Amino acid sequence: MAKKKAVVIYGNSTQRYVQAQRAAQTKKSARTQAQAEKAAFAKSRAKQNKVQAPSATRPKSPSSPAAETKMPDGFHPFLVPALDALIGDPKIINPDKNTKLKAKEMLIPAQYIDRVAEMRDDKTFRGETAAILLDYFESILEEMHSRHAACYTCANGMIIRFIEGAEQYFTHGADRQSSTAAALATASYLHQSRPGEVAILSGDNAMLSKALKAKLDIAKINPEVYAGRRKLVMPEAAYSDWFEKGYLTEEQFAEFFPDEEPLHRNEFVEFVFDDDIAPSYDRSCKRRTFKGRIGRYVSIWIKDGVNDDGAACGHRELQLQQLHYIDKLPPALQPRNAGQAMLCEALMAPYQDIAFVICMATFGTGKTYLSTNIGLELVGDKESVYNRVFLCPRDSKLGNEIGYVPGDEREKTLVKLMSVVDNIRSYLKNKREKKKGGGEMTYEDIVVSADKLIDRYVEVAPMNSMGGRNLSDSWIIYDEAQDFERGQIEQLMGRIGECSKMVIIGDPGQVSNRHMNRHSCGINYAAVKMRESECAAIITMTKDEIERSFAAREVARCMGK
Repeated sequence: MAKKKAVVIYGNSTQRYVQAQRAAQTKKSARTQAQAEKAAFAKSRAKQNKVQAPSATRPKSPSSPAAETKMPDGFHPFLVPALDALIGDPKIINPDKNTKLKAKEMLIPAQYIDRVAEMRDDKTFRGETAAILLDYFESILEEMHSRHAACYTCANGMIIRFIEGAEQYFTHGADRQSSTAAALATASYLHQSRPGEVAILSGDNAMLSKALKAKLDIAKINPEVYAGRRKLVMPEAAYSDWFEKGYLTEEQFAEFFPDEEPLHRNEFVEFVFDDDIAPSYDRSCKRRTFKGRIGRYVSIWIKDGVNDDGAACGHRELQLQQLHYIDKLPPALQPRNAGQAMLCEALMAPYQDIAFVICMATFGTGKTYLSTNIGLELVGDKESVYNRVFLCPRDSKLGNEIGYVPGDEREKTLVKLMSVVDNIRSYLKNKREKKKGGGEMTYEDIVVSADKLIDRYVEVAPMNSMGGRNLSDSWIIYDEAQDFERGQIEQLMGRIGECSKMVIIGDPGQVSNRHMNRHSCGINYAAVKMRESECAAIITMTKDEIERSFAAREVARCMGK
């Protein structure tokens, strides 16, 4: 018995449309004529969009000279996206014209439509993302149906097709309603006619492993990583400007470091100096302080003079400036390493300069300690614009529910923020505050003081209550953000209001969401997307900057963290 061929979807509902087509095209000649008209229309439409129409014939073998074309890195002729890839970032199938082309064609299994429709009813962020994805599906299918076209051409030239009928390629015992099985079956079917040209797009390690087992190529989601910092050896020619003026201009940086990529806004640079040469330029030993050896790339307004109306006039200039906001830190919050100095500088900068601080670091580096306690210090300052510290924890079920812990919403949510509570208590201990009656604070006194601070300045809210929130005049902290999905992190970042600073912290090496890995998780996605923003600073801290304890550093060293 001949195998059933895969069918391309042309309308909103596959079954109804196919049945209507079969009923209308009763004669073979009429069916052939309709297919010829659709192919001609698709070809003319592709020509208008300057995209070559897909060939109806079997492609040439890759061994033939005509097929031996070198593809750019990260590009695949045909991509079959796993459902986790589309749920994580629905914009994959709705790119703008400036989006880099990842594939000639995106081939989507038809089974995804019903699965996404079911997910839309979930009261979670994944449900909201599924609703967005379903809207994209409907608009694409409506466009294809109205034009009687077999495919849809995106703004950047990528072609989208919906594929069904690959059931014979399901593995034995596979759940045919499973989106994973549908993706593998579709890719396996296409691999028969296009060997070496089809890849599975996913961020799920389990999915990628199954694809490799099926001898299919894979394309990982967003392997791009942005650290937000560099370490460079400063040439002698730059010593004078750096130590005397306290900055390097954009032109000077390009001159002194010709092999380096251009800096991004708010990117940090740690310099290494020659101890034999530096003392003659740096008599005050600034190079031995974080302020003197680390710079931040900022846009500075320089006054040129006064115009005829008496108003100041000037221009903006990009400079790599020495750190200066860390001078305002209290003794108990002084940085202990370069990574902490960068984080403190970003946290202490006014919200007008840096509204978003994204910190990716391993355990014990002090990211939560500094973010929480600097926020409390600023909120407690009467001259500060911030009037509260707002905390939103990672929910164990990705926003599905608060849980069954006894207590009201605040008490239930605060249980998931014990890391923040521990860091507040640790800070109070480090400050060695004195009781009014005299004597050092006992552990009980520290617990009472921490609880008073939390009750007075801290507001907590679960993720499932964040919809529509406007967080103004707030110091906002999202902890454990490595488990946020792309849609989640985008919606949560959009809650920032006027006069607020948002701090997003997490460890991409501790992703517990099975739908993601360290490269496709929400915090890395936010760092890569926000690196061009003038109001965002990204800081990455390494295992060498662990300050929790010697034992914690040994864990990182011995276990390869």
